[in-house]
Amino acid sequence: MNLKSWLVTALVRLYPSHWRAEYGAELEDLLLARPMGVHAIADLVWNGVRQRVRSLDLATYFGLAALVAVVAAFASGQPVLEPSHMTFPAVSIPPLRSDLYALFLVICGCTIHLRSRTSLVRTGVAAMKISFIAGLPVLVAGLLLLAGLARPDVHAYSPGAWQVLVAPMARLGESWIWGSVGGVLGQAIVRRAAGTSHEEA
Repeated sequence: MNLKSWLVTALVRLYPSHWRAEYGAELEDLLLARPMGVHAIADLVWNGVRQRVRSLDLATYFGLAALVAVVAAFASGQPVLEPSHMTFPAVSIPPLRSDLYALFLVICGCTIHLRSRTSLVRTGVAAMKISFIAGLPVLVAGLLLLAGLARPDVHAYSPGAWQVLVAPMARLGESWIWGSVGGVLGQAIVRRAAGTSHEEA
């Protein structure tokens, strides 16, 4: 594979899989058949990223919003890691254990159900995905601690690397519950709307 073929393959890979399945081969043939300049490459990169963003599901958007909140808490110096006073998990993540975050997951589960009419199991799984994405900064911190690239002192608290790595994962079950509660709320809204429409008819 020559440099141009490798570049074309890499550029087409920027597009989401469903887009590539429909248009990928045609785009590759077109790019291989004509010269490519910097402007064309920049245009392909921009459109690939745009298609990726457009193809993201609602849970990913909610997860990214929660991730931004966790990063903002890190940046502002607020405590992001605290001792949990439990055997498991030993580390608590205040931004992800607050009542406000639980309410956020319920709203997310409700919104996801109203948009896609998915099952309660799937709204719970979507909430787990949101919490996993939100916990990525903590996972990165745990990996840095494990590699010895960061100091464990966080507001006079020195958690172990594995305790930090496990902390966001330990919240996934609770996230599933809150997402399912949101799904139940969404189902109730759908039933009420259907009943109202039936009465009006």
